Amino acid sequence: MKKIFTILSALLISCTAIYAGDTGFKWSAGGEVVSQYIWRGINSGGLSFQPNVEIGYQGEKAGFTVGAWGNLGGINAADEWTQKYFGFGGKYGAEFAPELDVYLGFNVRGFSMMLTHYHYFDRPWYDMRNEEGWEGNQLEVTLQYRVSDEIPLTIGWNTILAGTDGYYKRNGDVIFSEDLEDTELNADGTPKGAELKQAFSSYVEISYDVYLTDWLTLTPTVGFSPWRSMYSDYQRKFTFNNLNLRLEAAWEFNYASLSVFAQPYLNFDDIKHFEYGKNFSWVIGMGFWFGN
Repeated sequence: MKKIFTILSALLISCTAIYAGDTGFKWSAGGEVVSQYIWRGINSGGLSFQPNVEIGYQGEKAGFTVGAWGNLGGINAADEWTQKYFGFGGKYGAEFAPELDVYLGFNVRGFSMMLTHYHYFDRPWYDMRNEEGWEGNQLEVTLQYRVSDEIPLTIGWNTILAGTDGYYKRNGDVIFSEDLEDTELNADGTPKGAELKQAFSSYVEISYDVYLTDWLTLTPTVGFSPWRSMYSDYQRKFTFNNLNLRLEAAWEFNYASLSVFAQPYLNFDDIKHFEYGKNFSWVIGMGFWFGN
């Protein structure tokens, strides 16, 4: 069994597995337990269980995938264990904050495209920027290219097309969240005289797999946002928000696989970092998968 692409953690950053040994119908089910939930360099939660199911079809040159990914954990569990060993202090609180993402993907000769619908049951972080009818939801498109198995370089572009992703502007100036206390508001809590701008938050990620042995892989990854986006709380026009190195050991047993991994992260943005004054964190995790 062999992974043909990886869904970023939530999507396209955490391990998923549609297996591509032979052509035909494919399925997988499993999940990971992670010490904390980091998504594209942003600390999005504490200790979490992240289940995933996929079905699809893979031909000789093209295929498709339909799946669902979830996160079951606190929006940030500020427990002593997480604080002591992983340098995270629970910046966003400790409420239970489940997430459910569903996606549809296509791949042709190394190119892939994916549509993902994110649903955050607690509507974290973005409350002041919600679009009517889209509270706690986002729709994203991902374009990705993997060179080959011999040159395992992967380049991906991700853009939020609709949903909770925007910022207010008035007279050409951006109104930041920390400015709301000093801003005159309408009855619905929006700034008076301001226009809500769709950000189309985008994230570019480049990674390369280094196969140390048949079962051990080292993957350096760099990620950035090319314009004003949610990755810097809409305060930067460019955000270098993800530099990480994943060391993963994986074993396969007929229709099952087991993996363990460690992954240190650096986020060079000082807005959505891991803890007050800190831009470094790391994750350990374990995953178990069934599939054909």
